[in-house]
Amino acid sequence: MTMTNHPKLDRFFRSLCIVIAAVILSVPATALTEAQLDMFAENNILFYDPAGDNCTPRYIGDIEIVGDTVEEKIWSGLISAGFTPHQAAGAMGNMRHEGNHFNPVQHEVGRYTPELRSNGVWGGSRVAFWEAQNPTKTTQRTAAGKFDLGANADVSYGIGLAQWSFGRRTRLMQYIADNDPGLNLYDYFVQPETYSTANGNMYGVNGNKFKDLAGEEIINVLYALQLQYLWDEMQTVSSYNKFFDQTDTIDDYTWYFLRHIEIPCTGECNTVELAKASRSIRFSSAHEYFDQFKDWTIPFSGGAGGPIQSTIFLSPGHGDQATPATIGSSGLVYSAGQGDSNETSNMLIVAQRLQARLESDGYKVVLARESNDANPLPVDRVQMARDAGAVLGVSVHSDVSANGIWFQEMGRWHENNPSSTNSQPSGADLSLRITFGAEQLGIAPDTAQRTASLSKQYATTISKERTTIEGRSVSTTGDASSSFSQDRGLHTYGNIPIESLLAEDIPWVYSEFATGNDGNSHLRLYRYGGNH
Repeated sequence: MTMTNHPKLDRFFRSLCIVIAAVILSVPATALTEAQLDMFAENNILFYDPAGDNCTPRYIGDIEIVGDTVEEKIWSGLISAGFTPHQAAGAMGNMRHEGNHFNPVQHEVGRYTPELRSNGVWGGSRVAFWEAQNPTKTTQRTAAGKFDLGANADVSYGIGLAQWSFGRRTRLMQYIADNDPGLNLYDYFVQPETYSTANGNMYGVNGNKFKDLAGEEIINVLYALQLQYLWDEMQTVSSYNKFFDQTDTIDDYTWYFLRHIEIPCTGECNTVELAKASRSIRFSSAHEYFDQFKDWTIPFSGGAGGPIQSTIFLSPGHGDQATPATIGSSGLVYSAGQGDSNETSNMLIVAQRLQARLESDGYKVVLARESNDANPLPVDRVQMARDAGAVLGVSVHSDVSANGIWFQEMGRWHENNPSSTNSQPSGADLSLRITFGAEQLGIAPDTAQRTASLSKQYATTISKERTTIEGRSVSTTGDASSSFSQDRGLHTYGNIPIESLLAEDIPWVYSEFATGNDGNSHLRLYRYGGNH
């Protein structure tokens, strides 16, 4: 059974709760002015709510930090960002030892040597590391006497929870500067003798000590910003994103984070076995954190079931429309009406069951259609999801044999079918091809890439849950070419479902359920709808 921090649902839609509950949306903060709220919301800036207590501070943005201890704060922040419990444990096991027990402004140990400084010049009788990287720099201090973090932007010098270095450190600091809600966060990074080392001790200030020095508000905001930066980085950099493809074990996630994201070692960490031999403490810490928090029901602002404002969009397949039509500005042609067929009626029943259970757990659910004689075009379904602020769209379908989850993927396409024997709308462009991530629909490629990464993660989670529930394999892939092949005589064909293609800014998965023809189709369908 997948361990989550939300109610353990033993049905297919449990996986929807798991993947959606990671997204924390806005929470009212009465202590702030309306102008401040507007500014924060419009710029997706996270902030601390002075009206909250120490255990449950609130933010606007994608991360919510909950808890009193630094371990609770990091765990809740990772889960809030979208990490599963196993993934969160692997990341924490590493950050515990890279960032000096979760000090958000930790300077890399061994690089900064305050114990050798004399007369206010760091390094004393020998050139300190930072200065040595660029001999033209005559000091490590700014005119104000603070550490010159702007110098030597592309050298190896780790900062923060994950010890970001080189250009990654530079981008992190810019991200923090851009999202600082007026707390002068940069100052905490450029005073290592106060907030990182303390009295010459390289490990003088750990996360707990930093919290005592800087205060609850500062550490919560720094945690939220750095965990959001980490999540975004892992969505957009392909080598980091492969973290989410690891087999679902704590050791595998710990190893991948160690070897490919923090990278404190290379050859001696090339396999899980080698890494466990050379960095065993990280693996034991990861297991310790998992055991500590696996059963913790995090008191997020929306309650144990997840944030109240999270919206799931369910799109039950088909409906009663047979006339081909052009799909908005995309130019693609669509006609997939099946009247009140078994799939049309059954998938509406499934979607309604999912809706009822998810709403009982605190989620908002919007259906693409609520009757069997309705069949909105894919472009209309996607726009409905967009208007509702959906954090995930799910196309709900069934088939005799196809049993899997299709996720969005960069480069997948759909095009009008020039060889179709079906009638085409007047003026349809039969040479048109629309490609996911190609900016043809007005969505920036980096947004599409982030969407695709999330879609794949959600598909993987749902596949694992369905496999457990159904007792059979549920595949995941980004290639839907067999389902939308040219020889099927469709008005359009390609290798991605049309809804998934059009939703470049909304993570979307296409779920196909195989009913089979062995006499058990009704039982399987009942389970698919969440009532076994």
